[in-house]
Amino acid sequence: MSKSNQLTHVLQLHLGKSMNLARIRFLSLMIFALYKVQSVSFEKLATAFDSKAKRESSLRRIQRFISKYSLSGDVIA
Repeated sequence: MSKSNQLTHVLQLHLGKSMNLARIRFLSLMIFALYKVQSVSFEKLATAFDSKAKRESSLRRIQRFISKYSLSGDVIA
């Protein structure tokens, strides 16, 4: 089991009631990408996603998540 899958599992245990699995998987990819590139540049983050998707697809996924999904304070806490 990859580290990303392990994190997804842990996040699902804690966030599963308030966030769907697709968003939890994305959050896991985002956390590992932030750790790898140590930057908040969307372009750099997209290249660090542990995914078979093209960089452009990952970039668009980041942009959609940031623009359309609102994390509640309870989820962040």
